[in-house]
Amino acid sequence: MNNQEIKKEINAFVLLIEHGAGSSVENFKELLRVLDALALAIHYVKYTYDENELPDPPRRSYEDDRKLATERFPDFGHYNRVLNVVEKLGHPDFGMGDAFDDITDIYGEMKMVQWRWDHNGPDDALWCFSDMYGFHWKRHLRNLQLYLCEWMDSDGDGK
Repeated sequence: MNNQEIKKEINAFVLLIEHGAGSSVENFKELLRVLDALALAIHYVKYTYDENELPDPPRRSYEDDRKLATERFPDFGHYNRVLNVVEKLGHPDFGMGDAFDDITDIYGEMKMVQWRWDHNGPDDALWCFSDMYGFHWKRHLRNLQLYLCEWMDSDGDGK
């Protein structure tokens, strides 16, 4: 996967959240596909780090971004998640995840990457994509993927 293909998948995720792919089933299928593509893309990121001070994107409204996520996937919701999966083996702690928050946070990160690509260039955008994956959105992505598998197997319509 080259940098242009990575950019294409970032754009596909943003487009899905902003405009949808058609029906709720088509939205669900495209969400599964593009999350897989983003997870794969992280392994192919190549950039040259620029030590110059570059501008940051404008702040986004979490509430506005979350509204898009809830409009696009109104049947999603909260889910259980295991905490500390490598500690206290056999005695897990549980927390609660929120599919809307996962989508909202990934969307916000991809919008940031898009802005950096357009204003600072691909190296800065790909650095941000990779850095923020490790720092923040990888857990949202992986938890959301697991939730979607369980949702699909239970009462979801994303067959």
